[in-house]
Amino acid sequence: MTPEQMLDLLHAALLVTMGGVIYLWWWARTCRCEKCAFHVNEQRVARLTREQEVRDWAESQKHLHHEVAHKGWGYDKGDPDITDCADKACPRNRKVI
Repeated sequence: MTPEQMLDLLHAALLVTMGGVIYLWWWARTCRCEKCAFHVNEQRVARLTREQEVRDWAESQKHLHHEVAHKGWGYDKGDPDITDCADKACPRNRKVI
């Protein structure tokens, strides 16, 4: 074997060894239990967080829809209301006497 081939073989062996060490490190760190209290709680918190994000997004969309109903599309913050919304009990609707 030439010195260049030996160096290439050494590099390949080093890369394979590093890959193996990284895989074994990841495998050893990963918990495989499905019923321990920590992971059950962690999954519950993640689910509740996702549900809260969905509720917050829906509420912001509802608020945005109401703002657009009063101000029209492309409004700037602080623009006055130009129309009434469909909700008859809305206090922002102009009162017709």
